[in-house]
This record gives sequence, structure tokens and C-alpha cells, in this order.
Amino acid sequence: MLKYLVIVTLIWAVTQTPSPVPEKALDSASQTAGSVQNQGKSDKGNPTSSDGSGWGLVIVGVLQTLLFTVTWIAIRQQATTQKTAERAWMIITPDKPEGWEPILPPEQPGVPASLNVFRAAMKNVGRTPAHVTKIAARYINLDKSEFENLQEEPDYGRKESLESLLLVPGDSFPKAVPLWPKSRLTTEEIESIRTAKSFLYFYACIEYRALGKKRETRVGFIYPFPPGTSYETPRFRRSGPPAYNRAT
Repeated sequence: MLKYLVIVTLIWAVTQTPSPVPEKALDSASQTAGSVQNQGKSDKGNPTSSDGSGWGLVIVGVLQTLLFTVTWIAIRQQATTQKTAERAWMIITPDKPEGWEPILPPEQPGVPASLNVFRAAMKNVGRTPAHVTKIAARYINLDKSEFENLQEEPDYGRKESLESLLLVPGDSFPKAVPLWPKSRLTTEEIESIRTAKSFLYFYACIEYRALGKKRETRVGFIYPFPPGTSYETPRFRRSGPPAYNRAT
């Protein structure tokens, strides 16, 4: 009876305790761990193992880095494009760009020559308000050599400071600039312009803030009278060195 009781007790103890890992399994696991450890030691200092798995990890890492970089650049470009599309853009144009020409009447005895004035329009063609802070413009008469040798950086003289003039999208304001240094042309000067020996040149810049950043627009317009042509309407055209025509 005691014999059967011992057997039942042993069976119950076995069922209530975790199954022990076989000794062979322990030996096998120990050998595997030792092999891995030895393999790690042998691979130490060599990023790639003999079976090529190390190179695979390196390639995967490089591809992941490239993918992340390309994605980041695309996101930045998209954000920049969005900001550019939404910002304010100031432009400067002749008040009447199509078919407009300066007053070039012949002198008449006893009658003062008419004032020659360039009338410009400053307009916000962007999608957000523009805070105009400074503006400068000059309207001059140059002979051909003077125009061809304009200095690289324009000289606007003193810039007119504004009290942050606010222009909403589509809004504009006019600017009248008399010819400098004298606003009246003589008969000889008019003839020189008509024969393209000299040119009337208007150049201007406007500084403003758009989305909290400082911006600037520069333009240059030349008036050459096309000699010997009747099919082309005389008008001002964009011209001048790169520094005279740019926008930021």
C-alpha cells in the first residue's frame, strides 16, 4: 500500500512541476551559444560575415537612409512650393503697358515743352498681403554707350521709406517719376530718341515683407523708338543688366 502511495505522490509531483529541459538539449543549446559567440569573435572587425548576411544588412541600411533623405527633401520642397504659392508678390509695370509711349511733342516757339513723366503701377499679384516698406525709382535719358555700360549695381539714390504700406492681393498704387535731371526734352533730344541714338530708361525697386520675410522686386524698362518701322508700336520694354531685373 505504501508502495502505491509513493508512486501516486511522484506522479502528482511530476505533473505539477515544469518539464525539465533534456540534458542533450541543454548541451546542444550550450554548444550553439558557444558557436555563435565564437563566430561573433571571428567576425569582430569584419562587418560582413562569410555567408554575406553582413553585406545585406549594410545595403538595407544604406537604402533606408537614402529613402529617408529623398522623402525629407520632397517634403521640404513641397513646403517651400506651398509657401511660394501663398506669399505676396510685388510687381512694377508701366501704368499703361500696351501702346504707351512718353510724351515726345516737338518744341513750339513760346510754348514750354511738356513734362516727361514715367507713370508706374506697383501691384501685389500674390495671395497674401504685402507690407511695402521702401521704394525707389529713377527715370533718365541715356545715349547708346551709356546704356550699354550701365554699372552692375543700380544706383537708386535715396529710397523713400513708407510706414509699412499694406497691399492686399490685387491691390496697387501709382508712382509718377519725372525725367531726371530735367523733365523737359529738347527737339534734339527727341530726335535722338526717335533715331535710337539715345534711350529713355526707367528703373525701380520696391522692398516689402511677405509672410514675415524681407522681399525685393527690381525692374528696368527701356524706350527705344524703332527706326524705319511702322508695324511695331513704340513702347517700354524690360531691359538692363540682371541686377536691374530680379525678384526675391
